[in-house]
Amino acid sequence: MGKTGTTSIQETAFHALDASAPVGYFPKTALHIGSHVELVPKHGSYDENALAAGFEKIRSDTRDFLISCELIGSDVQIIEAIQQKARKYFNGRLRAIITLRPPSEWYRSNFRQKVKTGRYLIGESFGGFVERVNYPGFKLVRTWQQHLGDDVRVLQYQRDNFLSKFFSVLGLRSQHFAALDRTANISLNEHQTQYLRMMDEKAGEAGRTAQNYRGSFNLESLITKNLDAHRLPPLEAGPQHALKCLDMEYERRLEEWRKCKLLLE
Repeated sequence: MGKTGTTSIQETAFHALDASAPVGYFPKTALHIGSHVELVPKHGSYDENALAAGFEKIRSDTRDFLISCELIGSDVQIIEAIQQKARKYFNGRLRAIITLRPPSEWYRSNFRQKVKTGRYLIGESFGGFVERVNYPGFKLVRTWQQHLGDDVRVLQYQRDNFLSKFFSVLGLRSQHFAALDRTANISLNEHQTQYLRMMDEKAGEAGRTAQNYRGSFNLESLITKNLDAHRLPPLEAGPQHALKCLDMEYERRLEEWRKCKLLLE
């Protein structure tokens, strides 16, 4: 699930996974969803020959391989396509680790990310975003369980030691990794988010996404400099009752997953 450390997982695996590690990584994988479903380089163009060669190389290797992508979601067609690819190219068992975080945290982090990238509706409040977007975690676990059964596990995202915890599940320890400067996908804080929303409202049109109005905004400058953003109020609290109910349901599910040994701790 997005906003659960997925970029850090991918960047760490791609840049720092040592060749001696018992688990390999298919470089920069993401799902291209169009007329077909294939695994393609996340930051590159689709190349069938290069893709086939990459899978052939993996298939000739005896190691397990990690495919990390938050875009898979709970789409049954995509999950079934992943299973087919696993059987065809990996000739082995497909296991899923679903990373989740509490709904109230996920909504705030996700909204800040949408504002950062311009993929939100100008003028929409945080509360409006919560009402419009469904929390995906519960459906993710349920759908993957229906397809993979006991080969599904849930890992709760927690900022401290999350990467070491995730990779330890795969049997990896720190000695398998080179030093890595983890600066990928830096998040905006709530004041910076409000600053960018204010700029979008001045430049844009309510009810449309901000991407068309950004122009030459220097997001790195916005992230690293204050720009008087601290004078703005933080994000509004949002629908507290709805978020509290979702968090309570999340805690109930955690306990349920813990009892059936689905939860990794």
